[in-house]
Amino acid sequence: MSETALKLLEQIRALPAEDQHLIAEELADGDPFEDPDFRAELDRRIEAVGNGTEATVSLDDALDDLDRRLAERRQPRAAG
Repeated sequence: MSETALKLLEQIRALPAEDQHLIAEELADGDPFEDPDFRAELDRRIEAVGNGTEATVSLDDALDDLDRRLAERRQPRAAG
């Protein structure tokens, strides 16, 4: 995180909880579907799955992969 972002985060945390909540809501209000680049990427991926050039995985397989990756990150790295 940049130094500017860290300072801003510190200032936000110093605000009353209600103000923090309102700021969080404002930041979360963006609709990614209104972003043309996001929409184009989504359309590209839907097309790729539809025409068979991109494979899908089950939710269970995706969650298992995520669990494995998180476990790997949590393991202390060997000094080398």
